[in-house]
Amino acid sequence: MTLFTKAHIEGQKKIHLDCPAYGKASLLFAPMVSELVNANEVTGLLDYGAGLGEVPKHLELNHQVNVQLYDPAIPEYESAPAPAEMVICLDVLDVVEAASVPSVLDDLQRLTQKMAFFAINTKEAGQQGELAEGREFQSVEWWLPQLMERFELHYFSRIDTGFVVVLRAFSGQSLQ
Repeated sequence: MTLFTKAHIEGQKKIHLDCPAYGKASLLFAPMVSELVNANEVTGLLDYGAGLGEVPKHLELNHQVNVQLYDPAIPEYESAPAPAEMVICLDVLDVVEAASVPSVLDDLQRLTQKMAFFAINTKEAGQQGELAEGREFQSVEWWLPQLMERFELHYFSRIDTGFVVVLRAFSGQSLQ
């Protein structure tokens, strides 16, 4: 199972160094993540592709949550994560190398104990410009079957740059 190539990670490291705003768009999802964590009394959260780890810093939680950060392009977050009740993967999957998408989705399935919240870009966002150069964005119709092979779909919504989903692990409990 290949999650990424060394060249891809080196490219991601360079983008993080060259563009301090890279990954900041995912802060938009902090209120939704907060609501899901609070409503479902999640006590373990994994931010998969966490970048600099900004989203968990902006969560408004009403209980204690153990947060793990994983991002192979950030040295302090590159260690393989443990499974968690809830996994978030925000503006990450569309950056994964095409050949690695099935392995990354399998890894996300393995790590998700109860539920997941993903935001996936299906077209270039205006502020990404040169960062998106060479990327091939997949459609919603391409992504949904990939996700539904591995998770139960609980919620779907289109957004300006793509879509968001709340997914349930196949063995998961009901979600609020």
